[in-house]
Amino acid sequence: MVNSVDINSILLSLIYKISSLKTEEDLINKATPDILKKFNCFAGVVISFVNYEEKIIIPKNFIKNPKWVSLKQQILRTFQQEPFDKLEIIENEDNFYYAFRLSKYGLLILGSSKRFDEGLFHEMYNLAEYFGKNLTNAIYELERAEKDKIIAQQIQLQNFLIEISSKYINADLSDLNGMINQSLKQMGEFVEADRSYIFDYDFVKNTTSNTHEWCAKGIEPEIHNLQDTPIEFIPQWLEFHKKGAAFYVEDVKLLPDDGEYGLRAILEPQGIQSLIAIPMKKADELIGFVGFDAVKKKHIFSDSEKNILFVFSNMLVNVMQRKENEDRIKEQEDKKEILLQNLEKQNKELNDYAHAVSHDLKAPLRNINALINWIKEDNQDTFNQSTNESFDLVLFNLEKMDNLIKGILDYSLIDKIESINAKLDLNELVKDCLRSIYIPTNFEIIVPSNFPKIYGNAHRYKQVFQNLIQNAVLYNQNVSPKIELGFTEHENQFEFYVKDNGEGIKEEYHEKIFHSFIKLHNNFNSSGLGLSIVKKIVDSLGGKIWVQSEENQGANFYFTILKDNGTA
Repeated sequence: MVNSVDINSILLSLIYKISSLKTEEDLINKATPDILKKFNCFAGVVISFVNYEEKIIIPKNFIKNPKWVSLKQQILRTFQQEPFDKLEIIENEDNFYYAFRLSKYGLLILGSSKRFDEGLFHEMYNLAEYFGKNLTNAIYELERAEKDKIIAQQIQLQNFLIEISSKYINADLSDLNGMINQSLKQMGEFVEADRSYIFDYDFVKNTTSNTHEWCAKGIEPEIHNLQDTPIEFIPQWLEFHKKGAAFYVEDVKLLPDDGEYGLRAILEPQGIQSLIAIPMKKADELIGFVGFDAVKKKHIFSDSEKNILFVFSNMLVNVMQRKENEDRIKEQEDKKEILLQNLEKQNKELNDYAHAVSHDLKAPLRNINALINWIKEDNQDTFNQSTNESFDLVLFNLEKMDNLIKGILDYSLIDKIESINAKLDLNELVKDCLRSIYIPTNFEIIVPSNFPKIYGNAHRYKQVFQNLIQNAVLYNQNVSPKIELGFTEHENQFEFYVKDNGEGIKEEYHEKIFHSFIKLHNNFNSSGLGLSIVKKIVDSLGGKIWVQSEENQGANFYFTILKDNGTA
């Protein structure tokens, strides 16, 4: 019999080793052989409850023994029928098999030529229970790390979508080629490509030419070698692109060897291992494609990457169209009105795109928020302080992103608000705004009772007053903060103001603050779009907005509304 002599020292040494191993693979492959060695067992098998397959077999040929199949079935059947924690099976007078439940993980089965005494049998169960809990925890940590990775990737993807969306909406097209090349670099690095490029299709000459290219460090450019390439060399690409689908080659080496001018013969000399080419369509017309090559190693493009590449392709088409329209305006002054309408249409499409992207981002954002909160609730008793703080930080940034997306939605919706004018009492409208904003109790708010009555769109005027008042609250750290609203009536217009005694604004920023996404302070509650929304509304009403301010001297915001808009 195998007795329990020095069992405590053996168990302590094994437990010490198990506690230092953190992954499922290490626990199985390093701890199991030690258990066999310490207790003179000739065989050991770890079975997972997930699929009842053997995770480790010592020796490797043990399960080839014809008796193993029936032995395994006998053990599994016994454990499934009754809640056994440990089991002893005597095969013959020389071989004994012991099965121990590994917590929620599975089973440890040991083969011994000598029988364990009762004390050792019990101690072995305690060891197996400890071993199993560590295996279960290791798997849980791996799953949690994978979930954290998915959450991080989703947040990164959404941040990137917001960044490129705002970039193209506010793009200065004076250096379009430079902007496109920079975007190719940014997008190529984001999807871990080694080369990104744009080709145009010429269906008159039946050729395609490389117009823009970015290459990672150490990657040879190919743009000069890929001019006026006959389309007949790439019939597969064209077939996919005409259908609006991506042409994707996961492994160039697996392409058929179709001759000197075949696709494989074109790609291999460029060192390409994987590639994806996204069609570029203007309306329903195929004009070219944007492509991404993996040269240093094969790259499997995920569904998320493919989706963002289609978004990028559409953005490129839109910005190219805007540039074409701007050039036509400069060249053909006699057609200025028509071309301005085209440009307005393109800008509207970009605003619609920003609205669509921002709106679609809110759903995965809510899903991520819910997922994180579920994880926290399900594990509130097991997570340590550091883990909870990490999840709180993620939730904080999700809320920050939600504020930014709301700002983009508000900005893109301004032109979509129906211009239904109604009789407005600005006294009541301002009171409604003040009730909808959180204003600390130490603020002194001065509001006149004789605001004029006008005709206008209530939603637009609320956005103007609400954003200006909100700004005055957010950036006022004065010990006795004060906000004053008022107006002056002129012959042809009303001039309104919102004044505060906050930290003020340097003169060099007086114009910049009305641009989209400009923030002078890293304020969590600000999207950087509030003042740009105000300016866009005031401009649409034919008025003007400006600021008078000095640093640490408060800020006075003024805006005008023409009386032609209608007074009551």
